[in-house]
Amino acid sequence: MRKQKIKTILLTVIIYSLLITNAKNIVAAGGEGIQQSIPVCDGIKVIRHSSASLRLSWKPVANVDGYTIYQYNKKRHTYKPIKNISATKTSWIHKKRKRNSVYRYRIAAYKKYGERKITGPKSIWVSSKVYQRNKKKINARAPKVNRKKCYLGLCSGYQLTAESIPAKFGLNEAKRVFSPKIRWFSSDKTIATVSANGRIQAGKTVGRCTVYAVAHNGIRTGITVEVKNYAKVSGYYNYGPRPEVIELISNYTPHIQKIAEYFSINRLDSEEILEISINDNAEIVLSNPAKDVTPVWKELEELLPNYPYPISIKVSSTEIQFKLREGPYPGYVAFVFDDDCHELTYERIASHWIACWFYPI
Repeated sequence: MRKQKIKTILLTVIIYSLLITNAKNIVAAGGEGIQQSIPVCDGIKVIRHSSASLRLSWKPVANVDGYTIYQYNKKRHTYKPIKNISATKTSWIHKKRKRNSVYRYRIAAYKKYGERKITGPKSIWVSSKVYQRNKKKINARAPKVNRKKCYLGLCSGYQLTAESIPAKFGLNEAKRVFSPKIRWFSSDKTIATVSANGRIQAGKTVGRCTVYAVAHNGIRTGITVEVKNYAKVSGYYNYGPRPEVIELISNYTPHIQKIAEYFSINRLDSEEILEISINDNAEIVLSNPAKDVTPVWKELEELLPNYPYPISIKVSSTEIQFKLREGPYPGYVAFVFDDDCHELTYERIASHWIACWFYPI
């Protein structure tokens, strides 16, 4: 009887422990899920407010209960919470700051669930300092960029440049930004990404996003990036009287556009060349048979054997050429992946498309 009671007690303890552990796991998993659902604070910046204070501001986050401000602790190399702010506010003044000392901050939104407080991910860091107007090293204003708009083809790239500019609040003629480093961010990485040194890389999706050049204090300059599918232009112009070109862009436009689109997305390596042609039996031949051209095989089968003039295709990492007619008067219609061909005034027949002929000297 006593042994049975001991077994019952032990069984009860085991079941209770399992229930407690399971409950903790559920709570932990729920907290993690909630944390991931809280957006990152955006638009955070910090500026000199007075001779002894700094002003932080940020964009509001919907459906949260407040914000936690973190300050960097140099000794511990970590961010420590210093202030909780109501969800109705989007700014805070940090008073009694030492002159010429650099302060670094991050902000995170939080939500309350009963007695529990779930904090979302921290924002990017921003830094600033208070100083006298005659100081040489001061805060920054919005970075100066080499362009405010950028149009890219699918999977194309462009190198942006930015310069950190000293704030207007400074009288020293030799004034400069105490931290000139520029950080780069994209508002939508599915449209375009940006590297740490400012190179934009478009993706496979047509659309628009904003790339930001951000100074040390969060003050930023936005560059509008629009990704277009230049392979599929709405029309061609100034392509001349050559019958080969007229035939190609009149009756085989869907074919050359689909092929150009495919290779602009699936780029070859910088030193790689792919030749596509037909043999005497009207069979398609690839200079590199290992290359996968299955997605455009139908277009190749319809274009190469049926086009009424001799034609072959040459693909490189920068362009695709539809080579027209071999012999003394060769030419080509080409799609250039990363170049709008503005310098080719007499050869350009559409954005990124050119038609060129080689005449004997």
